[in-house]
This record gives sequence, structure tokens and C-alpha cells, in this order.
Amino acid sequence: MLTNKNEGNGYIKDAGEILVYIYNHFLQKVENIPRKKIEAETGWEISRIDNALNYLDKNRFAEKGKDIKIQPNLGHFETRRVEIDEIIRLTGKGISIVENSQKFKLRFGFEIGDLRVFEYSW
Repeated sequence: MLTNKNEGNGYIKDAGEILVYIYNHFLQKVENIPRKKIEAETGWEISRIDNALNYLDKNRFAEKGKDIKIQPNLGHFETRRVEIDEIIRLTGKGISIVENSQKFKLRFGFEIGDLRVFEYSW
């Protein structure tokens, strides 16, 4: 019988859901997920997302990075607009745990089942 050693840690369940979300995008050949997309999709408070993403990053299931875009010069000045977006990228360890249902349930406290019909809480 599986037991959830993380029961009561809501951010761990949140992290598991975000990991499944990132993994589903990975299957569609999308390697980097903008943090803004996760914020818009979940509708969660920033602190809730931070806790989940920090957990994934700390445990190396996903890693946070930066996407830097430099816009061309605007007008007569040598001014360039720089946009820096935080991105989230799945790691090999993240792929492995999503693909091992027993380890995933022990770590995150819920079963994934069929990824094509996975129901997020958001």
C-alpha cells in the first residue's frame, strides 16, 4: 500500500500538477514554458506558484531559466528594449518521475492516470 509522506503539504501537490502540465507540453515538443503562461493557466496566486516552482527546481524535476529578447532600436536613439521572461524547463529527472506512476504518487500524493484526460484542479 502506498502512503503519502507529503500529506498536508499543498505546495507539493501543486508542484505535481505543474509538473504534469510541463510534461504534457514537452510531449507536444514544447521545451520551455513561460512562467506567465503558468500564471494565466492556473489563476493561482503568485506565492502559490512560487512555492510549487521552487519545489520542482530544488528537487531538479524542472529548472527555472530566463528568456531574453532584445527588441531592435526604436526611433533615432540607440535604445533597445529588453524583455526578460522567466521560463520553466523539464529535466530528465522530471520526465522519469512522471513516467513512473508509483514514484510519482509517493512524491506528490496523487495518481496521474491517463495524461490525455488528466484533470487539473484549476
